[in-house]
Amino acid sequence: MFYRNLNDNSLAFFNGVPDENWVLASESEIIAYELSQAKIAKIAEVKSAREIFQYANLTVGGYEFTATKSAKLLFFSKVNSLASTDYPIDWRLADNISWVSLSKTETSALKKAMETQETSAFKQESVFYDAINKASSIEELAAINIKFE
Repeated sequence: MFYRNLNDNSLAFFNGVPDENWVLASESEIIAYELSQAKIAKIAEVKSAREIFQYANLTVGGYEFTATKSAKLLFFSKVNSLASTDYPIDWRLADNISWVSLSKTETSALKKAMETQETSAFKQESVFYDAINKASSIEELAAINIKFE
C-alpha cells in the first residue's frame, strides 16, 4: 500500500505497516505520484531519443558523415579556424576508413547540416517537454509519441 510521510509528504510503498510517521495515501495523492513518476520516465525517453537524433550520421553531397558530439566539436573547431585559402580540407566519412576532400562550399554545407541537426534536436525536445509538463493524466502522457524527425 502507498503511504505518505507526515514529515516531508513523500510517498512510499510498504508491504507491512510503517512507523507512526506514515499515513495511508489518498487516491488523489497516489494518482499524482504515479503521474510524476511517469513524467520522469517520459522525460528520460525524450532525452534518449534526442541524443540519437542529434548525433545520427548526416548525408551531405552524397557522402555519409559521422555526426557524433566529438566529431562535430572537432569539425567546428577546424572549420572555424580556417582561412579562406585553406581549402579543400580532408574529412573522414562515417565508415571511419574513407576520406574525402571538401571544397569551401561543401564544408559550408556540412557545417550547416550539423548546425541544423543540433537546432532541430533541441527545438523538438522543447516541444516534447512542454507537452509532458502540460499532461494531466497518464493517458495524456502515454499519447505523446516521442519521435524526432
